[in-house]
Amino acid sequence: MLLNKKNIEFCHSNRIGKDNKGQVTKMRIDKLSLVSNFENLQDEDLIYKKLDIMDKQKSKRYRVQIIRGIFGKPYIKAIVIKYIAKKSPVLLRIDYKPINLKTGSIRFDFNPQHMPPNKMNKLLHWLDKCFSEKLYALLTTSWITRIDVAYDIYGDKLNNYLWGLVRAEKSKYYDKPNGLPGLLIGSTRSALHFLCYEKVDVYGNDRVNTLKKKRLMNIDLNECKQFLRIEARIKPKKSLSKTKTNCFLVNILNIDNPFDRLQIYSSRLKRIIKKTGKNDSYSEILSIVDLKKYILQKNKASRLTRKDVDLIRQHQVALLNKAEIWDHWPKCVKRLGVLAQI
Repeated sequence: MLLNKKNIEFCHSNRIGKDNKGQVTKMRIDKLSLVSNFENLQDEDLIYKKLDIMDKQKSKRYRVQIIRGIFGKPYIKAIVIKYIAKKSPVLLRIDYKPINLKTGSIRFDFNPQHMPPNKMNKLLHWLDKCFSEKLYALLTTSWITRIDVAYDIYGDKLNNYLWGLVRAEKSKYYDKPNGLPGLLIGSTRSALHFLCYEKVDVYGNDRVNTLKKKRLMNIDLNECKQFLRIEARIKPKKSLSKTKTNCFLVNILNIDNPFDRLQIYSSRLKRIIKKTGKNDSYSEILSIVDLKKYILQKNKASRLTRKDVDLIRQHQVALLNKAEIWDHWPKCVKRLGVLAQI
């Protein structure tokens, strides 16, 4: 079948065990965004000038592209760094020269899934040389503005459950042509939201990996493992307090377990409630937020009855061992190489 490459997994993830149903699980960091300020104006001027000519840097391993025409963004300029290979993914994006004085001087957007620890170290070593050995000083004082944690369950499906997030009031279902179903839970503007969606794993599949990576790829699902990704997208707030520093890179291991707020319910709940009403878009209800809206609309009410609340609570399931998942967080951080040692 023709499948959007966004639903195809080409990269390695750490196997961490099994969920409470005995299904194989994996986890990794998918994105890490860091922001930092320079110690002085001299360093700022030096690094900005270095970045302006980074595309002229000669390297046997990397190539640099200048991003032009940035409008409405926090920064005026940006570059992306890729492997020298033509179809390389973006390894790192660097934005600099902020528009607002309250914005950090420079931002690093890492894509760690494309780099094992040794290659991450080589990239940072090369970049440090380009920065006149001032990179690590920037990283040491940097704070995390976004980190994506991908947790994968092999053999499971999105519609096997209903999904919720404590204190979240938004959700959005999507099932695009040539894609696999997915669900956004929570607001993208909040400190935490989740994306749950299905993918196929072609990592180590020689036949698929020889194909040209196009937007749509012809994939035989029978030769690929399918899995459900539960992706926590965390956006810590920078605290001005000297006692609250868990958003800084040096405190990355202290990030709170995002899965504690995730709520999972049996899909049987939807079938029970469906018996008493009809809705054309009912098949698209995969979140507790939308299910509650459906119940209110069906009952023509402004709030749920105690009976409805109890029914929902009774169908919550313990698919994930949340504490055990987060016990593996240090292993994920370790794959950041020297970034984990800052």
